[in-house]
Amino acid sequence: MRFLSGAAIIFFCRSVAFAQAEDSLQTIAYQQALEQLRQQNYPSAEQAFTRLIDAGFKNNEIFVDRGVSRYHQKNFNGAREDFDQAVRARINTARLFEYRGNTRFALKDYEGAAMDLEKAIGMGASSYETFANLGDCKFLMENMRDAIRFYDQAVATGKADATVYNNRGKAKMLSGDMKGALPDLDKALQLRPEYDRARENRGEARFALEDWKGCVEDFSKLVASGRTDVELLRKLGSAHYNLGDHAAAASSLAEVVKRGVKDKDVFTMYGMSLAASGECKESVNSLTAAVSMGANDVEVFRQLGFCQYRNKDYKAAAASIGQALAGGANDKILYLYKGLSEYELNDFNNAANNLAKAVSMGAKDVPAFIALGNIAFDQKRWPDAIKYYDEALKDGGTDAGIYEKRGLAKMHAGDAPGAIVDFDKALSIDPNLKNARYNRGAIRFGQSDYAKAIADLEAAGDAGDPAEVGRMMGIALYHTGNREKAAPYLEKTVSSGTTDKEALRLAGYLRYDKGDYKGAVDALTRAEASGVKEAELYLKRGLSHYKNGTFAAAIPDLEKAGSETLEVVEAHGISLVRTQREKDALPMLDKAVALGSKNADVHYALGNAAFLANDYAKAIQAYDRAISLGANNEIIFNNRGKAKLLAGQVQESITDFDRALALKSDYVQAMRNRGTARFESGRYDLAISDLAAVVARNEGTAADLAMLGKARFHQKDYAGAVNDLTRAIDAGAADASVNAARGMAYGQLKDYAKALPDLNRAIEGGSAEPQVLLARGTAKYHLEDYSGALADFDKAIAGGEATAEAYDMRGHCRYLKKDYTGAIEDYTHAVEKDSKLAIAWFHRGDVKFVTNDYAGAIEDYNQAAALHLTDPKLFNNRGKAWHMLKDTEKALKDYSEAIRINPDYARAYENRGDLMRESGKNENAVKDYRMVEKLSESPDASLLRKIGDTYYDGKMYVQARDYFDRIIAAGVRDAEVFYRRAVINTEAEEFTAAIKDYEEAFKAGMNTAELFINRARAYIQLGDTKSATSDLNRAIELDPSNPDLYFNRALIKEEMEDYEGAMVDYNKVISLNPKDAVAYYNRATCKSQLGDYGAGVSDMDEAITLDPKNASFYKQRGNFYYQMKEQEKACFDWRRAVEFGDAKAKFQIDQYCRR
Repeated sequence: MRFLSGAAIIFFCRSVAFAQAEDSLQTIAYQQALEQLRQQNYPSAEQAFTRLIDAGFKNNEIFVDRGVSRYHQKNFNGAREDFDQAVRARINTARLFEYRGNTRFALKDYEGAAMDLEKAIGMGASSYETFANLGDCKFLMENMRDAIRFYDQAVATGKADATVYNNRGKAKMLSGDMKGALPDLDKALQLRPEYDRARENRGEARFALEDWKGCVEDFSKLVASGRTDVELLRKLGSAHYNLGDHAAAASSLAEVVKRGVKDKDVFTMYGMSLAASGECKESVNSLTAAVSMGANDVEVFRQLGFCQYRNKDYKAAAASIGQALAGGANDKILYLYKGLSEYELNDFNNAANNLAKAVSMGAKDVPAFIALGNIAFDQKRWPDAIKYYDEALKDGGTDAGIYEKRGLAKMHAGDAPGAIVDFDKALSIDPNLKNARYNRGAIRFGQSDYAKAIADLEAAGDAGDPAEVGRMMGIALYHTGNREKAAPYLEKTVSSGTTDKEALRLAGYLRYDKGDYKGAVDALTRAEASGVKEAELYLKRGLSHYKNGTFAAAIPDLEKAGSETLEVVEAHGISLVRTQREKDALPMLDKAVALGSKNADVHYALGNAAFLANDYAKAIQAYDRAISLGANNEIIFNNRGKAKLLAGQVQESITDFDRALALKSDYVQAMRNRGTARFESGRYDLAISDLAAVVARNEGTAADLAMLGKARFHQKDYAGAVNDLTRAIDAGAADASVNAARGMAYGQLKDYAKALPDLNRAIEGGSAEPQVLLARGTAKYHLEDYSGALADFDKAIAGGEATAEAYDMRGHCRYLKKDYTGAIEDYTHAVEKDSKLAIAWFHRGDVKFVTNDYAGAIEDYNQAAALHLTDPKLFNNRGKAWHMLKDTEKALKDYSEAIRINPDYARAYENRGDLMRESGKNENAVKDYRMVEKLSESPDASLLRKIGDTYYDGKMYVQARDYFDRIIAAGVRDAEVFYRRAVINTEAEEFTAAIKDYEEAFKAGMNTAELFINRARAYIQLGDTKSATSDLNRAIELDPSNPDLYFNRALIKEEMEDYEGAMVDYNKVISLNPKDAVAYYNRATCKSQLGDYGAGVSDMDEAITLDPKNASFYKQRGNFYYQMKEQEKACFDWRRAVEFGDAKAKFQIDQYCRR
């Protein structure tokens, strides 16, 4: 820095003298400015104050004065700046806070204004404006209690201002004091009659106090002045409504509704006013809207219902009147209108109840009696209907329809004479009443006056139910002897679905006589259901059933008929056979034979009955008799053949089956039976021919398919056997032998997953032969259920199925159960029984491997390989044995051979990868591991960890992170994985993600200084020094002798300007490592920040001693010397800094070291 010259020093002294003179002149100017302010010459005062401020006037009160002059010129922003400056200058007067409060009020800073004005009042301010403005602030801040208090103080100053009275009144309203508000609002209007805001507030208060007349007065004046806002019109309409002025209310509320207001009270009052004026259509719309918004007043529903009824909207009327009644209303008119509405809606039950209620309350409406009569009629309450029709006809009515209906009611009530009188009256008034004539005919029919009934029914034309007319005409004609004319009527009656027993009985007899047996059954069955129980009905219906082939139905009828004729006995016996009641049929058929029956069908039926009774000799004799009487069809020969087959005459049965097939070549049952006979005789090829033909015709049963499958199994056609046996099982075959056959067939096809369920079912069903147990054990073995397989192999071997393969598989099961001794024994038995069973050598090698006999394992593996076993597992396992014996070359060769044999063998790749990784060949290891990953549908976490760690160890972080991501995404919570991914994220400067991973690593159990150091590093990069410090604190707790931890914490404290704290940490660093030059340097910087440059120089001396060529150290010490005014030393150090490479230090030299 350059030193000041002597001339400059003299000039400085002269300027001080000049400043003292200038202060006296400014004081005079200030007094003149204040005078202008007192004279309210605000622009001139402001200019004068501004000149003084620009000239450096020292009295800070001047900011208040200029603020006042600006306030009165309404320059509120400028005024606020001056007042704020005055406050900052520590001016503390009532005048300042009063003016600043009022200025803030003008700028709508109401909270700030309130604070200043309250402070001013506390310091003695008492102007009207201050109280009024503070009241407004409190009002706007919704503190009505304080607003009223300050308005009271404003009024107490004696100034009568309409605005303050209005505002105080409004504050009282908002506080709920409507009565207290009225005097203030009256006063405001007294002071200013055209003060619409006060008038509106008074109207609101009167509205709240239900002073409807006063409310109308205020609101009407506002409307007259041009106000048309919706809320005003709503309240005006409400007031008119409450005064009973419906026309005026409707006028105001119509405009409110037109504006789109959706308020239930508005629509209620509008609708009720319209209803009172007789405008029902618009009233319904308005009242409906009110109800939809929640209106539920009884009177609303009453008026709405009446208007809806007048508008013929009966459904809505009934609902609305119902709401009125539910709400407590109770008068006959409501019940009358509700009942009539419900009647129009066909809601007769409710209509009847409500009309009856209306009548009971005194209603005398004739349509009500007619409606009640019709409802009672429709409900078949005949006495009530008659009673109401009597009321309707009380004054001598001449309505033929009512007489007709009353006649019908009397007819249904059993008053036939009275009904005829009413029908006669109705027909005398109107002879064309066909229904009356029909009903009179029906009554006469019921009185068995058939001739007159026929006359009325024919004259009635198309009146009445055609089926009923036909019924009556048919029966009437039948009973008058005209059966030919009766038949079509009866048929028509039956076809209409009648349940009349007489019509059905007669129609059934006529049908039987004509040979219509099916029709006879139908009619007679319906007759029986209607109550006919006579023997003739059962006889004719039983024989009809027999002739129709419905034998099950014939039996009970023939039994009820009680006839012992040959025809009945034959029909009865044959029906029993046909319904598989052979035991019951035998005595009946024997009786028919005893009666001398020459009917071949009887002898054939007898043969079937005997057959089903397992009396095959009698069956064969009966079939012989039937054949001698002429029976010559494929069925009888098939049945006789089946009887012979079951009687043990297998070859003779085949002859009958051949004769049956000669008569009918496609007779499936005979084919089936002949196939069965051939199967039993051991001719499986011929059995397959017959049974396959049956199946090919889609007529094969489960038993056919089972036998066909077994035949194919015996012929070693295992695929064909599986197919047929599967179809058999699907068709319902449940015999254990079927499951056993299919299970063993599946086993021969090596489809063990399908074999096992079949073999389980077979054994559970009782088929537990050694070969089945061996088959199931084999299936379980290949399905890796080794415990289950072991149990089956034990039983199979004990039962005699002691093959080399059985021992091998059982040995493997024992191996998996870690019964290595037992496994060795079984494998030894296996190779003794078959020394060329390579798999047994291989398996015994595996046992030796797991028992750490690697050399012995290799010997057995060599035997298996010498027998040309090319299973890649053999070479992998042998490679693993060499690997365990540290013979890397041979291990690598075997792993590679396993991979050559099976390029998709993941385990070999993984083992070879482990070998490569152990040998330090990370790239080769990764290649093998990646192949494992590629071959795995869902690689497990351990593999992903191997790949990730290998990449990480090779510093291939991008690839490593990908695998760590996948491990974590799979839900694995490995602390090391989280930590390693955090380190990678830190290296990639993804600090937020890194912090998250460090936290997860900590949660997963890692608690090391290294973790907290690295997370602190990430926090520092994100500028979160607080968290970084916290982590370093934890790291120090875990590793208190690590100077780097204290050093980093000191750096953070420096950044936070906690220089004393930083110095404490640098002290610790230096105590742990006295040779740390940078620690001395940084501690020196902290001391300089605290103003102790001398102590800073001492630390810089130590730093330079430890690192004498560090340019930064010399530059910093030079800076300290400069601050201590030791310019020469400073310049010396800056030059040394340039000498050691800091070119920037040349700036200090050029600036401060050149004279």
